Amino acid sequence: MQSLASMMPALCLDLQPGQKILDMAAAPGSKTTQIASILRGKCQITALEKFGVRHEKLVHTIDMQ
Repeated sequence: MQSLASMMPALCLDLQPGQKILDMAAAPGSKTTQIASILRGKCQITALEKFGVRHEKLVHTIDMQ
């Protein structure tokens, strides 16, 4: 389940194939995977998470996709 706050960035940005995207607060990964889905993987996403436990959640979410 994804919160509305997590959905808004991907819906509000003018996402275009070929873009380089930096997600600096990426965990648990819903924004990152939503952007990748919208652009059908035709982008470069760098997803960062500072905190260890949250980083593990990010990696798990991305691996599940």
